[in-house]
Amino acid sequence: MVITTSMDGENTFRQSRERKFPLCARALKAAEAGHLWSWHIIGDIYWNGRAVERNLPYALECYKKTASYGNDSYACRQLGRLYFNGWGTAVDYAQAVQWLERDKEPEGFKYDLLGICYLLGRGCQQNPARGKAFLEKSQDSPYKSYGLGMMYAGASVCGRTLKRAWSI
Repeated sequence: MVITTSMDGENTFRQSRERKFPLCARALKAAEAGHLWSWHIIGDIYWNGRAVERNLPYALECYKKTASYGNDSYACRQLGRLYFNGWGTAVDYAQAVQWLERDKEPEGFKYDLLGICYLLGRGCQQNPARGKAFLEKSQDSPYKSYGLGMMYAGASVCGRTLKRAWSI
C-alpha cells in the first residue's frame, strides 16, 4: 500500500498503516488529545518521510503547534530552518529570525542562520556586529566560513584584512 499525503496530512496520517506503524497512530491520537510533544513527533515523521510521504508544509504546521507555546526549542529551530531555506513554504527571513531567536538551546546551525540574517539584514535590522557574534558561536560550517570570510574581506566590523579572510 502506497501512502500519500496532502495538505490535510492528519486525515492521511490517520489512514496510514496502523498495523505496521502503530506508534504513528498513537502519536496522532496523543496530539489530538492535547499532548504537544506529539505534534513535534508528527512533524519529524513528515519532515523525514517516515511511514508517510515527506510533506514539509504539514511538518511546518505541526512544529508551529508545539513551538507556539514557547516550550519546544527544537520545533523553533526547525521552523527557522524551514522559513530560512523556503522548505515547505516561501522563504521568509523575518519568520526565520523570529523562530530562531525563540530557541533557547545553544545549537550550531541556529547561530549560522541568525549570523547570516543579521550580517546581511535579511528579515531583521542589519547589524554586522551581532551577525559576527552569532557566527563566532557557531561550529565550523559553510555559513560561518562564508559570513566571516565576507566580513573580513570587506574589512567590515572588525577591520581585519584580506589575509584574515583567507585563513577562515
